[in-house]
Amino acid sequence: MTNNSLFNMSPEISPNYDKNFARTFAGAAIRVDGRWRFYSNKEQAITYTGDIQPGNIPSYIVPATKLNKGDFIKDANKYYVVTKVNAGSVRALCLSTDEVKTIVPVKNIQGFSHYSRIITFSDLLNIDGEKLVILTALFEKK
Repeated sequence: MTNNSLFNMSPEISPNYDKNFARTFAGAAIRVDGRWRFYSNKEQAITYTGDIQPGNIPSYIVPATKLNKGDFIKDANKYYVVTKVNAGSVRALCLSTDEVKTIVPVKNIQGFSHYSRIITFSDLLNIDGEKLVILTALFEKK
């Protein structure tokens, strides 16, 4: 199973199994033509990392009605980082093409407007990578 939809009426809700996309504590990476491109939220820049496989935190695609700058989303099978939030739309940078475009939320048959946001558990808990490593170490079995 690669994706799920809520009662077959759109929003994609699933683990993200795409082997060409990786979430890390510092941002996201996407493989283009066999090379990895890494987007850092802190530096707000894309860096080529070549053949170096980035670490990958399990990520999930969930419907979101609100987004913030720096959120990662999926639209038309491409991955984006939100660069600006507007009323009723967002401006986003495509991680694979460097294209900046306006994305509007998808409205399903029930009138529910949403974006497909890519999250990790640390996003849900609002925990940054350093704090998550410390918490993990505290609860590891010795």
